[in-house]
Amino acid sequence: MQLPSPTTKDVTLKTVMATLPNFHQASLQMSITWQLGRRQPVSVALGQHEEEYFSGPEPKAVLKKFREELAALDKEIEVRNAKLDIPYEYLRPSIVENSVAI
Repeated sequence: MQLPSPTTKDVTLKTVMATLPNFHQASLQMSITWQLGRRQPVSVALGQHEEEYFSGPEPKAVLKKFREELAALDKEIEVRNAKLDIPYEYLRPSIVENSVAI
């Protein structure tokens, strides 16, 4: 916003329009939001790794259990989404990135 938020109720349309960001700022914000919010072309799902970081049997067992729990959650969400007109896909473990890819 370009001006402080109104503190009284006698706000005019002119004040509202002066408060909103200009076209350049709004389009820049939309562009940045779209870039950061879109699915990346190269992504690694939560719990998966391109390289083998853990070599001992204990960490591998923990990672295996974690992946099994993620798979169970993913299946539960898939079953729940089958009953919805518009499925909610945003927090499915198979879609959530393993790390921030910015």
